[in-house]
Amino acid sequence: MWVREFHGLFPEAAERYTGRRQDLSAVEREVAHVRAGGPLNVEILQAIEESPAWDYPRWWPRLSASLREPVQVPSNLSSPGARRELVNQLHERLQHIEIVSVVLRFVFPQGFGIISPPVTHLIALPPEPDHTAYFLKYISVLKALGEHYEGGWGVADIDMALWSAAHLQTEYVALATEMYQDGFFQQTRLANLLAGVGKYYRQAEDQRILLARAMLGMDFKVAAAITGKVYDALRKDVNADEFARMGIARGKLNDWRKQRNRAMHENPALSKREATEFVHDIADLLHRLESA
Repeated sequence: MWVREFHGLFPEAAERYTGRRQDLSAVEREVAHVRAGGPLNVEILQAIEESPAWDYPRWWPRLSASLREPVQVPSNLSSPGARRELVNQLHERLQHIEIVSVVLRFVFPQGFGIISPPVTHLIALPPEPDHTAYFLKYISVLKALGEHYEGGWGVADIDMALWSAAHLQTEYVALATEMYQDGFFQQTRLANLLAGVGKYYRQAEDQRILLARAMLGMDFKVAAAITGKVYDALRKDVNADEFARMGIARGKLNDWRKQRNRAMHENPALSKREATEFVHDIADLLHRLESA
């Protein structure tokens, strides 16, 4: 299973990338006492910064001095509100969300991971209003993956597996193909992509035709079906006389109606060429109507 395999490849990926072994479990053990109820203080961050088990200074500045006052850990970190409170407090002190993620990953590996561009790109993480929201979204996506792929995966485990996948996918092609073809992983990435686009998406015909044109390269049947819905809306709002004034013959409208029916019912289905022509024709029609 690709999660297990890429997780097991983490030592290889990390050593190739950094030139030395990265013993993250040893860092976890150095700060494990906080999980028993201690605060997050300057000593904790110093231990992470200075641990010989890994290469903290290679990636991040030393900010332990910013934790002059300890941050108390909420009693129930399973609560979204408690996690948000803890992330907010640390971010206010450190002003660096990646370092916040580093601290929480080692102190609470079951619930947190290190946010990094290779993994955010791999899962197509959409933008959020602020750094805290972005990190919490990252954690929620990784948590959902861990819960789906049974095996007791913590967030840090999934983070390590995805980081390895991002760095080794061109070498372990079969394993990467398994990952990209995994239904739940596909769903996760697609949901993130659509969330990013959907933030500014309006449920209007001009937006739907843009979506249809964008879908042509991936699934022309879905693109044609979306266009069929746009055509229905235009026929409802615009009468035949107006189409005639635009120089659109009734025969052309009948052709589009037939294409619409084939797009919606696939009896027979449109070919890719026919679907592409239908999408572009209705996009052009919509543009003409909006410009009239």
